[in-house]
Amino acid sequence: MRIYADAVYQEHEKVILEGNNHTTVRIPVLIRIGEFALWLKYNPAKTLIDYIGEHTWFSERYCQNDSGNVSKKCIDHGHALILLDGLDEIPEVRRRKEIVQLIREFIHQYVNAPDFISAFDEKLFDDVRFFLCRMVETQPSAKSGGSQILITSRIVGYDMNSLIGPFITHYLLSLMMYGEVNEFAKKWMSEVEQVVDEVLSNEGISIDKQTIETLSKRRIEAVKSIFENTKEYLLFNSSLLTLICTLIFQSSTEFHPKSRVEIYNQVDESALRFWIKHEPSISTELLTQFLINLSTHLHLESPSGLIDTFDITQLSRLTVKQQIMATNGAGIRRYGEKLLKALESNTGIVAERGLEVFGFQHLSFQEYFVAQSLVKRDFRDRNIIKYYSIEEIANRILLNTINPRFREPLLMGLGWISWKWLVADFNEFCTLLIRSNKNYVIPLGVLLFFDALNDMRRLPSELVIFTALDSLLDHPLNDVAKRYLIPNLFKLSEDIIKNWMSSHLKDDKSLSKFCQCFLMQFEYLFGLQSFHQKSKLSVVVAEQLWSFYNERKSAKFVVDQTLRTIMMLRRAPDNIFPNRWTSHFEPQKIDLSNIHPLILSIIIVVCGGVILEEDIPIKIHWSHRRIYRESSIMELIIEYLMNQEQSHSIKVQALIKQYEKVIEEASPSNTSDDIVDTFVALICLQEVSNLLVIRKYLRYQALLMAFEKIKQAYFFITRTFYTISNDVY
Repeated sequence: MRIYADAVYQEHEKVILEGNNHTTVRIPVLIRIGEFALWLKYNPAKTLIDYIGEHTWFSERYCQNDSGNVSKKCIDHGHALILLDGLDEIPEVRRRKEIVQLIREFIHQYVNAPDFISAFDEKLFDDVRFFLCRMVETQPSAKSGGSQILITSRIVGYDMNSLIGPFITHYLLSLMMYGEVNEFAKKWMSEVEQVVDEVLSNEGISIDKQTIETLSKRRIEAVKSIFENTKEYLLFNSSLLTLICTLIFQSSTEFHPKSRVEIYNQVDESALRFWIKHEPSISTELLTQFLINLSTHLHLESPSGLIDTFDITQLSRLTVKQQIMATNGAGIRRYGEKLLKALESNTGIVAERGLEVFGFQHLSFQEYFVAQSLVKRDFRDRNIIKYYSIEEIANRILLNTINPRFREPLLMGLGWISWKWLVADFNEFCTLLIRSNKNYVIPLGVLLFFDALNDMRRLPSELVIFTALDSLLDHPLNDVAKRYLIPNLFKLSEDIIKNWMSSHLKDDKSLSKFCQCFLMQFEYLFGLQSFHQKSKLSVVVAEQLWSFYNERKSAKFVVDQTLRTIMMLRRAPDNIFPNRWTSHFEPQKIDLSNIHPLILSIIIVVCGGVILEEDIPIKIHWSHRRIYRESSIMELIIEYLMNQEQSHSIKVQALIKQYEKVIEEASPSNTSDDIVDTFVALICLQEVSNLLVIRKYLRYQALLMAFEKIKQAYFFITRTFYTISNDVY
């Protein structure tokens, strides 16, 4: 927005973007949706276009005098860039639905392409069927003549009331990469040091170079240390990283947060010390309670996140009265004034956001204190301090899970509990949260628990985690298990995954349902950014499934089909099962393109390796990197492939004799995998319809099992091929 504003101010014709890209100059129009919602409350019959021109930005008029009409004219003539900020900040679901509808109507009427196409008009061409053609359905945004709109929202709650249209594009802001984080931290420290040095110089304060260099070196070492000791996800979030850098700059002690709530707690404690220093008569308990009351009021009553002087004064007096700091009116007013005076000092948490209008500097601080209100264990009843039970706190948190507005406070609340509570209390709380789902179809407590794992400083006991996983796997709605089990399982460590699978997938019903869930989520998981981690955990799951294959006869079919399916998918990692034969298939040893179809059919039936590419047209090919199991018959096949001197017919006859020898040395009742695989090889080499083979080995139980295995492989591959064909075409 600043780039566009600068371009307008300097009367440029174009806005230069990254590289050689450019776009036309548009007039920025900034609107906070929370403030629009508040205005709409008093003007229920009006629309978004009516608000533009009268709209505010943190309670200050955005347009002065008659410039509001200019903004409307810019929109009418297609010369505006409109930012609607904070769609997620509307607490009421019904209210949010109404506002989304008003935004939809506004876009349809006022935000059209230069050729008057609306974002909600139907597309003329099917992207799949015309994928080879370069069809332009509407004119590019770089061309003048059409306004553009940008809407921001957090993910949670957006799906309930989303803006969907053929020409509406959704973007997800990704976290910073490791190199970007490192560069950001170093630049932040360097630039802040320069600013501080300039301020001190202007004030005539000098600090010797040795001290400056020592402090700078300490901060650089502290930055290096946070990369070694702090959870990665805390560093890749720019707002949290900024807070960490601020704390490092201000503090003389090392700081290595293990959870998000620790960062906000450190900022809170630093601000409280500053406030107490300036107003010693105000206790930290009173200030904390006031911030909790303020955050709760804003979160529930003010979509804009702002409160005027009258209301904040009343709130400060109410807090004083709650804390029994004074019993008469004069004393309450006096302490209330001291509270507000303490807030006037700039500590970076609460500030005056406009003329006699207050609010938290950032929504995340407001959410931190809302979290404090949710997990608070003590309360004052007259002059007596009482305590909420763990069950009462669990129920309080569960009641707020259905409100998307409370998502971040709830996550930070669980982070606080994992950090501050006793281990036994933490385990009891998690158990109550997981099991208290009587009034909900969806296990909201379980889902909240898994969503909060990244915010937890420590995990509860394995028993609690296993209970949470079981509640997803055994949920009466299959869709719940298919959607939520595997993504949440993959948030856990390898050891926890192994232990849960080995102890809780003992019966065939549970194993079968787990395999269905794994297959349903596999493609989605490997579409995520953290591919390497997901690949590693998939190997762990696959290895555990294979152990079931070897231990339980009843598990063989479902495990075999699951692993075969996974290795056929395009996104599956190569070599998910390391085996001793893979290295022999490297191009310098074996010419893969010249493997005889009979030999390849044996490998496919016994070991897999087929890959289906969901392109147009659909391609099916084989790769040794997608072999999902080992087999004793492969040793002879490798010898066959490595033998470049003899002809195929001679080598095949030698293979047949060797496999026949293996079978003749086995008993007719032997149904081991080795004998079944040997029969598969023999049948493929001598043709399936060869009656001599059937008559010769009819008394062997493994013969029929081999035919069944070939049939399963055939139907499996053809069914998968036609399923994908129907999906693509």
